[in-house]
Amino acid sequence: MKKFLALAIPLLSAGCKEASPQNTPEIAYPYQAMPKREAAIRAGYPKIATGMTTQDIHRLMGKPDQVRVLYEPKIKNSKQIGWTHWYLIRREREQDVTEKIVRVSVDLDGRVTKVDHWGF
Repeated sequence: MKKFLALAIPLLSAGCKEASPQNTPEIAYPYQAMPKREAAIRAGYPKIATGMTTQDIHRLMGKPDQVRVLYEPKIKNSKQIGWTHWYLIRREREQDVTEKIVRVSVDLDGRVTKVDHWGF
């Protein structure tokens, strides 16, 4: 039994890491997107429409800088309703009110429900 657990735990952990869209690279702050990346984000986000797939988003703007869980807007016992894909242009620190970003919300089926942008 110990041998089974020793083999199963690393395999389960590896599977979870690959399956979770939250596994995005660590971001070093202050962050500034490279000019080509910034241009792709600025040109791509106005083309994103409700109902598009995550693959459509990635074709327009590339992979997101961060992916976070999206919960329903209630305080107690809220359920996950999707994911938010964050595209950073500029951010001085992790909690920054002067950032330039695009946030694309998708439902659990991977379809766009909303697009927001700040700072530009």
